[in-house]
Amino acid sequence: MDNITVADDGIFHLDTSITLTKIKTDDGTREKVGFKLCNSTGGDCYYRSFWSALDAFHEWYKFHFMNIMSEIPLVLEIPENLVQKFVLTCDFNRHMCSSDFSHFHHPTYGSCITLNGNRSQSKLWTTVQPGKMYGLSLTLKTDQNDNMPILSSAAGAKVMIHSPNQSPLAEHEGFDIWPGTETSISIRQDQVNRLAEPYSECTFDGSNLDFQLLYNSSYTQQTCLQSCFQYKMNETCGCGYYFYPVLPGMEHCNYNKHPGWGHCFYKLYEKLLDHRHSCFDMCPKQCSETMYQLSAGSAKWPTSVSEEWITKLLANQTGYNRTSKRNDLAKLNVYFQELSLRSFDATPAVDIHNLLSTMGSQWSFWFGSSVLSVAEIAELVFDVAAMLIIVGYRKYGRKKDENPNVNVYVIQTDGMNGTNGGTLPTSQVQEKPRCSEDKNDSQPA
Repeated sequence: MDNITVADDGIFHLDTSITLTKIKTDDGTREKVGFKLCNSTGGDCYYRSFWSALDAFHEWYKFHFMNIMSEIPLVLEIPENLVQKFVLTCDFNRHMCSSDFSHFHHPTYGSCITLNGNRSQSKLWTTVQPGKMYGLSLTLKTDQNDNMPILSSAAGAKVMIHSPNQSPLAEHEGFDIWPGTETSISIRQDQVNRLAEPYSECTFDGSNLDFQLLYNSSYTQQTCLQSCFQYKMNETCGCGYYFYPVLPGMEHCNYNKHPGWGHCFYKLYEKLLDHRHSCFDMCPKQCSETMYQLSAGSAKWPTSVSEEWITKLLANQTGYNRTSKRNDLAKLNVYFQELSLRSFDATPAVDIHNLLSTMGSQWSFWFGSSVLSVAEIAELVFDVAAMLIIVGYRKYGRKKDENPNVNVYVIQTDGMNGTNGGTLPTSQVQEKPRCSEDKNDSQPA
């Protein structure tokens, strides 16, 4: 395998041995497109194949992209006018938005902007009425000149709606808005509250996990899965997946330093996609989860009649320079459909009160008695047992009094004088005492 090298002119040379090829199925009737990846020794190889040639090309390009980008130190230089270049206008609740947006870098989508995120509760944007007029309205410049044409082949913008304290995971969530359209999204907020142990294995903040989350945000099952997968990558492959944060002291994978990482990665990744990875057992759901139900609609914007004056107004206000008709503008409206919050609370199917009530009902149904009757029966059994104990104890005491223990000593006498010649060993016998004595026996002979 040829190693990737960097020439003096700064040009990267890809590994020419990893190329796209046609792969026949086992029955030989159909063909798939993919590329071959082998382990570090070359003894075990794996084909990453797809039915679609477009999907195969996208994955092959992405694999080489990760190898190149992992060797380049990430120096994130966000231009100061990024917001002004991307967000031409921003209104919320009929007021101009504040400019304290937060930025983050995404490996596929580049520089991204978060509105109303990662703030204290007192600084969050709030609205008091539902409807488009009291929501968020954005005019975006969807310039396609800086796009990565293969990693992200869709034109427009990627939009995600999430809780302020959650990490946006654009590769797993969100939706695209098209250039030349106005997209309106209505939101309905739901709150799901699950029962913790012993009813389920949900978690509130992930503090009971066996590993540390790699995202500086609140716990979600998806961030847990990605963190768990990165730990498994480090244990199995010795490096980290480029699209996920890395552990302290760990580096991203590339086939210059880790020749067989692709073979190791895709075998683990397929288990994750098929829900056969152990991380699904290690990452429970949130006990308290905020969910957003979205309803979206779109239309062409601006119209041919209003296009001229809209572009002139944008040019005067923001310095917008139109490059093509309606292909570099998009309008986005986000608002609450209703301000009511729907809450879904899990409750025990049978608690102690319901259990006792059910047992009493079943007992009354099958035996024709109530709980009071059961208590009376229990009291009767207790009284009978107590009486039997008392009677038995008295009977035992009477028998003991009728059979006392009598000590008998036998004394040996010498002759007629009645002197003691010695005492035989004593023995203890039980005699039945006489109830009366014969008067004749008491007279002298």
